[in-house]
Amino acid sequence: LHEALAPRADSLDGTRAALAALFPNRTLAAVRAPDAVDLAELASASGLPDADSPFAGSFAASAQRALGLLQPKAVGGAPLSGELLAAALHGLVAQLQAGAPRGLSLTATVYALMREWASAAVTSGRRAFSRVAPPLTEMRGQLAVALPAASLELLLRNATKAAYEAFLARLASVADADDPAAWLQPYAEQLRIAVEGEAARRGAGAG
Repeated sequence: LHEALAPRADSLDGTRAALAALFPNRTLAAVRAPDAVDLAELASASGLPDADSPFAGSFAASAQRALGLLQPKAVGGAPLSGELLAAALHGLVAQLQAGAPRGLSLTATVYALMREWASAAVTSGRRAFSRVAPPLTEMRGQLAVALPAASLELLLRNATKAAYEAFLARLASVADADDPAAWLQPYAEQLRIAVEGEAARRGAGAG
């Protein structure tokens, strides 16, 4: 990693510097080599060595040290989850392999992914609403006659709740459900307009 991110005086140095800033502490930790018993246990169904073995103790200590060095990562002010970082790196590699123009941008790649995921989340929310809400064809048939207004309201309210839950679930790695980021507001508004429109259509169909 250190060698891959070293400057090379070319058009990708800016991208390398942005990636290197995400990994400021690139240290190595020595782990005791596993013995024959450890290797056999690692190859077993459980895949876990004896917790009391020197190898397991050494590995656990190194892992704990690594976890203690972890710091929250962000790009352009946007929190960077492991899923988003992996997708961004994959996107950068794909752009390089496709002969992308000079000066690849990690920030631009991250924000493009976030917009793509947010649009997909709106679609997921709309599909969730359609799954839970009574079909419009039924609202114009026998169900519309037998369904009290209060029951219809409850069904549509549950469908709306399912839509927003699906929206946030799709964005769990880039958004806090209790404190949605400002950049998500336009997408949440898209979903609100779509859901309210569908609810109104179904309500009118039952009227």
